[in-house]
Amino acid sequence: MKYRLQETLQSDLALAAQEDHIIFRARKLYQMGFTPQHISSSQMAALGELIRTASNLEEAHQRVEVWLKHQIDKLQAKAERSGKRTSWLLAPKTGTEEETLGHTLIQWIVENTYLQKAPSEDLDRLAALQRFWDRLHTLYRYEKSMHEEMPLANLKLLNEGGEDS
Repeated sequence: MKYRLQETLQSDLALAAQEDHIIFRARKLYQMGFTPQHISSSQMAALGELIRTASNLEEAHQRVEVWLKHQIDKLQAKAERSGKRTSWLLAPKTGTEEETLGHTLIQWIVENTYLQKAPSEDLDRLAALQRFWDRLHTLYRYEKSMHEEMPLANLKLLNEGGEDS
């Protein structure tokens, strides 16, 4: 029992050490176009539920990848009919036309882009992914309800030069 408690505490501390970076990376991804103007609330919630209910990191990765690829395929068929790309098919603001928000998100999640390089071995990676998604979804929900981007400029978050992505 004592060992499990110590393991849990070390994992919590490792996650807390990642918090600023997770917020910074969530904001960066959000600014690429993961906003209410591009992605629907139901899509964000559905993806969040897949991550939240996964029993391990591999399952979360698989669920996200399968679900997003299915969404992208449906949107691709719709775009071929209408000539208009929407939602997960849109190019990220910092990407190229070949990239999509959906593919970018898959890459970020599968490659753990939201974590600092070489995170602690004690870190529960599924908990970190869940925390990242929660932070990204919080930015989304704030803008959805307040009709403006969350004012994070005054927070002492990592800056571009201090980022170790």
